[in-house]
Parts: sequence; structure tokens; C-alpha cells
Amino acid sequence: MRQKNKKIWFDELISKNPNPTYKQLLNTFEWSVKRFKILRRDKFACSKCDHIKSRKQLQVHHTEYIDGLMPWEYEDKYLVTLCDECHSTHHGHKNLQAIFRKNLAKYIKNGCKF
Repeated sequence: MRQKNKKIWFDELISKNPNPTYKQLLNTFEWSVKRFKILRRDKFACSKCDHIKSRKQLQVHHTEYIDGLMPWEYEDKYLVTLCDECHSTHHGHKNLQAIFRKNLAKYIKNGCKF
């Protein structure tokens, strides 16, 4: 059985690793809370193909990227549930890590405040 990564608070993550990856940002409690809120709002179904979670993993997609925001700081209107297949098709080969690394540097520079 695959073991899930242990969730961590953002402040604790930054104190241990001042340059976390996008994947690590999505493994915070802050993102988990926001993600669950969006999944529940969308009735745990893909907003594009209406697939309900079974064999496909559901993900929360940022419909646009706003400079200076951490993944969990977006207004709900910028987040939508997609299955992994629809999410991968939508993104293609965009480098999300680069987008969020820029935002993270700005966030830390400003004392974790925007």
C-alpha cells in the first residue's frame, strides 16, 4: 500500500525548508483544508467530464495563476475540481513549479505576508 506524505503546516515547512517545491506546498494542512472545501462544493466530481472519483483521482485546479498567492490563498471562484486525466490534458507541459517558486520567494521576502 502506498504511504501518503505526512501533512505539515506551512510555517513549519518554511522553517525546515525555506525553498519548498510546489508538491510540498500542496502537502500542507492549509492546502488540504482548501482542497476539501472545493471538492465538497463540486460534489466530488470532475467539473469537465462529470466523472465521480472511482479509478480516477480528483484534483483541484487553479483556473488562473495570480502573482503573489500561495495555492490555498485563492478565492474559491479560481478553483475547480478535475479528474487527473482532464487536469493533465488541460495543463499539457506547463511548469507550475516555476510559477509558484516565484510567488514563494516574494511571500518569504515580505515576511510571509502579501
